[in-house]
Amino acid sequence: MEEKIENNELSFKSIWTKIKKAGVRIVVYAVVAVVVLTAVLGIVSVATKGSSYKARIMFTNEYVNEGMSPWNTKFDPSGEIKSTYVVNQALENIGLSEEQRIKLLPKVIADLSVTADFDASSDASKTLNSFSYTVTLAGNNDLGLSKVKMQELLDNVCDVFIKNYKSKYSYENYAQSVSVDTVKKYNFIQAIDTLENNMLSAISVAESMAKINPTFRATESKMTFADMVSELKANETKLIALKAYATETGVESSQTSTSSEVAYLKQIKNEKQSEIDSLTSVIASTTTSLDKLANGIGNIKVSQDGTLVYDDSNYVALVNQLLELEAKKAAASKRLSIVEEMQLGYGPTSVFSMATDEQKASMIATAENMVATIASELVESSKKLNDAIVEYNDVENLKNAVVKLQSAEARSIEGLGVKTIVIADVAAVIVAFAIAMIVTDVKAKKKVAAN
Repeated sequence: MEEKIENNELSFKSIWTKIKKAGVRIVVYAVVAVVVLTAVLGIVSVATKGSSYKARIMFTNEYVNEGMSPWNTKFDPSGEIKSTYVVNQALENIGLSEEQRIKLLPKVIADLSVTADFDASSDASKTLNSFSYTVTLAGNNDLGLSKVKMQELLDNVCDVFIKNYKSKYSYENYAQSVSVDTVKKYNFIQAIDTLENNMLSAISVAESMAKINPTFRATESKMTFADMVSELKANETKLIALKAYATETGVESSQTSTSSEVAYLKQIKNEKQSEIDSLTSVIASTTTSLDKLANGIGNIKVSQDGTLVYDDSNYVALVNQLLELEAKKAAASKRLSIVEEMQLGYGPTSVFSMATDEQKASMIATAENMVATIASELVESSKKLNDAIVEYNDVENLKNAVVKLQSAEARSIEGLGVKTIVIADVAAVIVAFAIAMIVTDVKAKKKVAAN
């Protein structure tokens, strides 16, 4: 027992002796290691210190957590926020020149990141109806922008994206209407055609909106979409009266930059007859194909395992195609009948052609007034409808569909802290001590070997 203790004491003494021999070297190595490491870490700390910029956007679209848009189509928030259009517009909004934008565009896109604020893999998050995303702009010095400009840039990225998002997913089926001055340049039949097409289109838009939201009432007009349908249909009765007046009298425009009523009707008749002939040919071909499929020719397919299977997909597709062709032919035939009826009114014995100059002037004035009245009312009704659709998109359809939940804020990125540097220095001293001991021991052994 005493011998073991003595051996340990000798061992400790020998270690202490080695430490004393390596004392100077230990101090030198440690000092050098601490000075060099502190300097390097200090530079790294300064270089990494700065700010990142964060904003938050919230969607209320129930499909967004599944990567879908309000229209239930594929949607990537990150891709759209970091798009060239959005970032370039944001850079322009903060006052950068085209040259600066070209230079910074790829850098800003690379520095932007978008992360979901919920766990996409969590079943609980799928039951939510609103989802927020954090949009981060790294504070890289190579952009050369001040802190204020960086915040302004990120805010603009969010604002441009939100505006673009609402525009993209708004209800955009608006009514079209020709101006009174424009329609006055047409002959009466062309004016009737143009007004009728715009009228029916506006009614269709208003009716579809009335189905989407029957209770919505526009702030300015105080009208629901159903009210607008009624207003448009009331104007449509005036158009029907104008058409009847033109057919009964054969009234012709006194001044027009287009062809005469007679020439226009002949042109439309030829176009419709050509369309009907073409549709008739296609219908016959489609019917023949259907007959073949109905008799079992062409609806038998070979499956992957080599067996024959019955497949009626081609048959169903041809049936739908035939129905569509028949509908187009029916519409063209109806239009042709109307044109032929109007041609009778514009024949050589028309009321207008047999009238005196005074009577002709009166009929022209009556027709012109009817055209101007209908066109003016259609323009006004279409404006009400379109204004209501814009308002509906803003306050109902896309109300808070996407909002900037939090404006851009600078978040400090701290460099390496003092504590980290001190721990690193302690580790460096320990390593320097070990190296110094090893070097001293090696040199001592070499000295002994030399003697």
